[in-house]
Amino acid sequence: MSYLPSASVLQFLRLDADLAAADRILAVGNPTLDLKAAEAEAAFVASLFGQTALLGKEATEEAVRERIPDCPLLHFATHGKLSEAAPLSSAMALAHGEEFTVYELIGLRLNAELVVLSACNTGQGETTRGDDVLGLTRGLLGAGARAAVVSLWPVDDVSTSLLMGEFYRRLRAGDAPAFALREAQLYLRDLEPANVASELDKLKASLERANAPLSTLLSVAEERLVRHARPVGDGPTPNYYRHPYYWAPFILVG
Repeated sequence: MSYLPSASVLQFLRLDADLAAADRILAVGNPTLDLKAAEAEAAFVASLFGQTALLGKEATEEAVRERIPDCPLLHFATHGKLSEAAPLSSAMALAHGEEFTVYELIGLRLNAELVVLSACNTGQGETTRGDDVLGLTRGLLGAGARAAVVSLWPVDDVSTSLLMGEFYRRLRAGDAPAFALREAQLYLRDLEPANVASELDKLKASLERANAPLSTLLSVAEERLVRHARPVGDGPTPNYYRHPYYWAPFILVG
């Protein structure tokens, strides 16, 4: 399933590119230094395309602006800031207190087939009289992006990292974005706690192949996932991510 902000923009949002053949991606992770799972997520996503992510303090506004024009895929694993009073001030957080606002996005000319905002509330905004929603999504489409993956509520950084890893694996295998997102959601929904350790091992192996720093990237994620995988009392182990809060926040617009 995909969403259309308004019928008038349909002519501008045709996704014709073969994303499986894309060889460039800008992946930004944890510029605010408090989202370790998001840092691992961005590093992993970049590694699937043979690229190096902008992580932590390296993810400055200048560095992002320099790389944006040449990338058909953009991935931001960071904080999203929703401003209901002033929608044009809604923004994605970058390093050193910098941010990308909707106003700035509209002023850019993107050549992106797909933009993924892996953060909280990035699909929300102010509903206009024409029933369009003015927020980060509208800013991306107005700047030239053909499609965007955004969230409808606050997201858990660890479960989002697992979902996004599967989403990009599907894209690289040739799936269309809407189908890849659906399959990633089903994968996370049905992920049994007993399989969490093996998923972490896959993530670690990918990061090692990409020469990404591993000293602290996965410590928070591993501790939290292992804790949730433990049985409760003598009953069966619950599937921690079966609740829609974890697997259903992201939608495809475009």
